Amino acid sequence: MSLGQLGIHIATVPGALANLVQDDGFDVSQAKFEPPQPKSLQEILDAFDASVGEAETRLKEMTDEKAHGRWTLKLHDKELFSKPWIGILRSIMSLVSPSRATFGLPQAARHSKGSRRPSVHKRRSEVHE
Repeated sequence: MSLGQLGIHIATVPGALANLVQDDGFDVSQAKFEPPQPKSLQEILDAFDASVGEAETRLKEMTDEKAHGRWTLKLHDKELFSKPWIGILRSIMSLVSPSRATFGLPQAARHSKGSRRPSVHKRRSEVHE
């Protein structure tokens, strides 16, 4: 995997995770993981903006019932683990946030002035105001 592929992978994680909310689990045997090779840094940044927008939309649609429901990771028919959705989202975002700084993407260390939303959930244009 090239550095560009890793960058686009990290940039698209928020939206990909939010799309997983639509299901009650994931079977890793079905995964097809080959990130595209971006042509430029701008392509990575645009992918990040789109991904955050998609995640924001999906998370706004999530009900309390769904957030506290269980999500299961499987390998074929074998359950690897099962946790409440809200815990999985928190765990993954805490891992992704520090990694994004490596690629020049916004770091979610603090709230923007006058904002109620952490910068991890913001588009780049909102963070750099």
